[in-house]
Amino acid sequence: GTLNQSGTSTVEARELWIGWNGGSNGTYNMSGGNLNVDDRLGIGRSGGTGEFNLDAGTVNVVNSVYVGSDGGSDGTLNVNGGTLNQTGANGDFIVGFNGGTGTVNQTGGTVSTNQANAGNGAPLPNSWTFIGRDGGSSGTYNISGGTLDANNSTLVAIGQNGGTGVLNQSTTDGASTVLARELWIGWNGGSSGTYNLTDGTLTADGNLGIGRQGGTGLFNQDGGTVTASSNVLLGDNGSTGVGTYDISGGTLSVGIDLVVGGEASGNLIVSGGTVTTPDLIVGRSATGVGSVIQSGGTINVTGTSTYTVGLLGMGDVDQSGGVTNVGNPVGGGDMLIGDSAGTGVYTLHGTGVLNNYGNMTVGNNGTFNLQDDGFLNFGDTHPTTQSTTAPTTLFASTLEVTGNGTFNFDGGTLQNVSFIDMTAANDSTFAQNDGRFVIGVDGFLAIGGSA
Repeated sequence: GTLNQSGTSTVEARELWIGWNGGSNGTYNMSGGNLNVDDRLGIGRSGGTGEFNLDAGTVNVVNSVYVGSDGGSDGTLNVNGGTLNQTGANGDFIVGFNGGTGTVNQTGGTVSTNQANAGNGAPLPNSWTFIGRDGGSSGTYNISGGTLDANNSTLVAIGQNGGTGVLNQSTTDGASTVLARELWIGWNGGSSGTYNLTDGTLTADGNLGIGRQGGTGLFNQDGGTVTASSNVLLGDNGSTGVGTYDISGGTLSVGIDLVVGGEASGNLIVSGGTVTTPDLIVGRSATGVGSVIQSGGTINVTGTSTYTVGLLGMGDVDQSGGVTNVGNPVGGGDMLIGDSAGTGVYTLHGTGVLNNYGNMTVGNNGTFNLQDDGFLNFGDTHPTTQSTTAPTTLFASTLEVTGNGTFNFDGGTLQNVSFIDMTAANDSTFAQNDGRFVIGVDGFLAIGGSA
């Protein structure tokens, strides 16, 4: 069956199902007017095939929207213009549900999920946006223009409860915008979620979690802008998940912490683009395993915040290219490689540049390897911010190797460190076998507390 709506017409329905039951095929074509659904809108249900084409007009759905619901179902929503509003308490927007296959193709217009809120700007409880929910389900959302506004949903989940979900964002058909309060990619065991961003804007007002509670999540960024006002968590909340963020272009801005390997396995791969965060933690908890691989691009750990590798878990950083800036030349910034209970390794080699504008501690179970043409720059080039008489001067650059920490200097350049502190060491090691040692502009260097 086919329903064509145009002009200024109005269609009212309590529930609307397009393509219901096996062998059924339904199509709704809308180029104008208003469609008001008081309860649920389903596109492809219980083995049926359904398609909704929205070119213009307004669709208002009070309860839930399902695109591809139940095993054997195939639902497609094409949004080229107009507006789809999904509102009401306890309503969900689900693409690929309960074994079904769902696809949304958005080239323009606006899709707004859970537009009603609790009255104070907070989302309604139990109002969700899912792409790929439940085992056997497959959901895909392609947006190349227009706006997906899910900011009033409790959260957006791509791949949940055993489902597989994919969101592809580009600007092929004009500017594209995705808004979310919380965004989780790969949530729960058996789930797989992927977000591919080539261009456009993604804003998450809360946390961006990738690989959560046993799920597998992947974020690929080739361009565009990602802003997470709270935390970005790679491999979190459960010891069996895997979360990966792979950036080769564009920008990622984090409001609080970027955690790689929170309680599970996390991977940050940087070959281009820019990552900016107040704090970067690799291997946060005892079960956390974090890996950072940087071959290009820029990582900025801003202000006086800390870059920690191996806090309570295992952290490994391999930087063969690109630039990492910790702090800034006038405000300092600290690094910790291997905390008392964690294991941390940082290898700087190739053409990698690490500017640490404060202090670095290589602690218990910590190892720093400087190799090849790697460039490790402490402090800055301003004499007023380096130590001239004692290592206690504000913003002086101190390299402390303590506990059983190890600093292997096998190549590259170590520059502008004011003080190498091994006075608190037990079995710590600072070994230079090769490379270039450049003392700061003031010409002062203290080792072990004595010049």
